[in-house]
Amino acid sequence: MSFQHLYAPIHVTKLIKSHQIRNIILRQLKKDFHHVGIPPGCRYHSTILRQLMSIQRQSPKVLKRCFHRTCLKYNQNNRNPRTGGPPFDRTLILLGLTMLIYNVLVDFVVPLFSKYSEISFQQFIDNYLKKGKVQGITVIPAGPKKDYWNVFFKMDEQDQFQSSSEFFVVENLSNFEKKITQAQLEMNVTPDRHVAIMYESNRTGAFTYFLMFMLFGLMLLGVRSFSRFSRNIDSMVDKQPAKMVTEDTGVKFKDVAGCEEAKIEIMEFVNFLKNPQQYVELGAKIPKGALLNGPPGTGKTLLAKATAGEAGVPFIAASGSEFLEIFVGVGPDRVRKMFKTARENAPCIVFIDEIDAIGTKRAGSNSIDDERSNTLNQLLVEMDGFESERGVIVMAATNRLNILDKALLRPGRFDRQIYVGSPDIKGRTSIFKVHLKKLKTALDKDEIAKKMATLTPGFSGAEIMNVCNEAALIAVRHSKTMVEMEHFDQAIERVVAGMEKRTRVLIPSEKRKIAFHEAGKTVTAWFSEHASPILKISLIPRGDKLSFSMSLPKEKYLQTQEQLIDMMCCSLGGVVAEEMEFGHFSSRAEKELKRVTELAYAQVRYWYTEFGHFSTRAEKGLKWVTELAYAQVKYWYTEFGHFSRRAEKELKQVTELAYAQVTQYGMSPLVGHLSFQDQESVVKPYSQDFAELIDSEVKKIIDFAYSKTKELLNKHKTDVEKVANTLLEKEKLDKVGLEELLGPRPFEELTKYEDIVEGTGSQEENTQLPSSLGGWNKTVGASADNHS
Repeated sequence: MSFQHLYAPIHVTKLIKSHQIRNIILRQLKKDFHHVGIPPGCRYHSTILRQLMSIQRQSPKVLKRCFHRTCLKYNQNNRNPRTGGPPFDRTLILLGLTMLIYNVLVDFVVPLFSKYSEISFQQFIDNYLKKGKVQGITVIPAGPKKDYWNVFFKMDEQDQFQSSSEFFVVENLSNFEKKITQAQLEMNVTPDRHVAIMYESNRTGAFTYFLMFMLFGLMLLGVRSFSRFSRNIDSMVDKQPAKMVTEDTGVKFKDVAGCEEAKIEIMEFVNFLKNPQQYVELGAKIPKGALLNGPPGTGKTLLAKATAGEAGVPFIAASGSEFLEIFVGVGPDRVRKMFKTARENAPCIVFIDEIDAIGTKRAGSNSIDDERSNTLNQLLVEMDGFESERGVIVMAATNRLNILDKALLRPGRFDRQIYVGSPDIKGRTSIFKVHLKKLKTALDKDEIAKKMATLTPGFSGAEIMNVCNEAALIAVRHSKTMVEMEHFDQAIERVVAGMEKRTRVLIPSEKRKIAFHEAGKTVTAWFSEHASPILKISLIPRGDKLSFSMSLPKEKYLQTQEQLIDMMCCSLGGVVAEEMEFGHFSSRAEKELKRVTELAYAQVRYWYTEFGHFSTRAEKGLKWVTELAYAQVKYWYTEFGHFSRRAEKELKQVTELAYAQVTQYGMSPLVGHLSFQDQESVVKPYSQDFAELIDSEVKKIIDFAYSKTKELLNKHKTDVEKVANTLLEKEKLDKVGLEELLGPRPFEELTKYEDIVEGTGSQEENTQLPSSLGGWNKTVGASADNHS
């Protein structure tokens, strides 16, 4: 092993002797490396010594390797190895040399080529002044010599000062002026015609030095900054966002629940890679991509992690935003490098999370989106172009499928679109079972999972995980050693509405208004057939809300107008109760009125029915019939009397429901079978007269819902007062307490898990794999060899 390229002013022998190291192995090291030395003053002097001392009990081979690496590190990092000191600042060296060269040029070289010639003072008097050739004299300090002055003069009025070719040097200005005056008096020149003498300070030299220094300093600083900037650019360009997943992700498919159909499709994709011959023999082509889409928190990225953990093939993961940089061309280059790596490791799976960052629809000639468009074009070519190859499957995830480019979604690129939606009650049960495994509780976890799944309709997998985690946190907060059922109930309330704020101060009049508001909504829902059953109401503020009510919505996929009207009535219940009790209602009605308005407009836009002739399933067909691509969401506030800002919430709900019935669901006889999509647009796809017709129909629906709610609450006015007064007294009411006040609900309720899943074929989610996917992540040939 040769080390002749290392500088060696001080040998290892001296280094070891100077520190009195008497180890046999180090002495052997001294003999082996007697020609290798450490420069004096080296920054790594102590580092090398510490490394030698720390490993002195190791074998000579280890010591040699360590010493060799340390010396190499020193030579690579030290810019001045001959001295061993820290690297010189080349900027300062260049500045010093520049100033030195400038001084030499100014003091020695420039005078050699100067157009001025020096004469004596007497020559000036005899040859110029006495002959009347001098028209002006200028005195300038002679550089750094403070006792000497250069005197320049011009020959006549037409000549410029710069064109004069002679000058002389004087030592004493006072004597100089006396001699000039005396010479002119001897020439009989009157004082008013004496030659004018002007004095100038020689600031140009110092200023020139300063300018030169600043100029060269800025230039060198710019060069160094650009050099660093170039290195940063190179590092950014060379950065590869795609990462090969080599370690265990800790997530298996058994940890992913509530999306069995999506799991089966992904397992089939892995089987394509592991056993392609099974499909090729039947003439099938291997799909090239799968796009996971669905709401946030439903498990799209979790499925990708499980695939990486169990696929048994190389897995490359990247985020869509990592391909975009400020520099042009970086995105396409990163896409090329990622697919090059994938092909080198084929069969391979490439996963791009949040692909909407680079896969949005391409616009016109907008320079802002040029880099994104170029990146998308490169991705399209890599997925299905001339150089696309088999053995690489692309998986991607997004929750904004509607904004993706059509070229990206076509077969041949993303052959399959796998929808990962919010789980149903069986899926939620499976998810709860997964997350309950880690919790310490004395309760039956299967029963808890079923009950919690019943209480959390519409929850995503991420929200369910949050509920389980919050239950454990609440148990710790209460100093419990086990998680109990009440902790799960509190966790749901915490996730839905936020933490209780018992410290918030409400004056009695406001608290009474809130109590009647909640009582009106509760009584309306209790005696409305299609309303969601109320489970709990509370006057304790939570989050930004002044009260809290928890209902159990039914998992319905179809809705008739009767059901929508009952939803509007429930939203208006609090508004009507306040108006009946106090003569007006407050700004608390804002959300409910907004919801009512949206539902009313949806009925007019999407549906057309005489209260229940057909359901929301007709929405898609009506959209196709009308062939209208745009919509305008309208928020119309009805005037049922005086109301304040507190009614805004309820009014928005009411208005939205009413507009939905008229403009979306086609439930207005006058508007007819027309549906306008629920999107904001400046240009409406209908005339002003038609808009007025929509508004009139919406008002009819809201008036009908309001009159129905008022009639219901007038009939049960005593029930409203009982609920409100009990709330003011106890602050909380659950379903048992409501049944004691209002009696049993006069309509059938499905609140038990067994009743809800009855008729679905099984009590649990079907997790059985198809027979063809029994060994989905194993090669058929390899498994056959193992069996043999």
